[in-house]
Amino acid sequence: GDLEDLGDVDDLVSPDANAPHVRLGSRQAAQTFELIEDAHKEDATFTNFWVKLNNFLTDFLQVIQLPLPSGKRVQFKASDKITECCFLKVNYKSLVDWRLHTDYLRCSPKFFNAARFDCVFIQTEAKVIFGRLLFLFECIV
Repeated sequence: GDLEDLGDVDDLVSPDANAPHVRLGSRQAAQTFELIEDAHKEDATFTNFWVKLNNFLTDFLQVIQLPLPSGKRVQFKASDKITECCFLKVNYKSLVDWRLHTDYLRCSPKFFNAARFDCVFIQTEAKVIFGRLLFLFECIV
């Protein structure tokens, strides 16, 4: 699909207290890790992307005390597929007015014919840091 088509971006209305905290949208066709890495070969961030993801997910699942798949480390292969998403809807409670608010974030190389990679605040254990969305995706672990 065309990245300008928001596709399955849904619930673009006022936030609902029962809605999921985070929702991905504007799904693209599933691609292999190998194809994604090749498409971003100029960007070192994507070098050995699936290997980095394997390590991150294995560590993350252990930290949050969830069982590893089949009791083993996450083991994606270059031929496994993931689905790129170009939209992220985030519901949150404001620290200013304590009301529920929604942010609509874009992560797209072609959003109305221009690149748009929104910035985010990320709460780590130690502090809040700034980041930029480079690639949103979903996969089955």
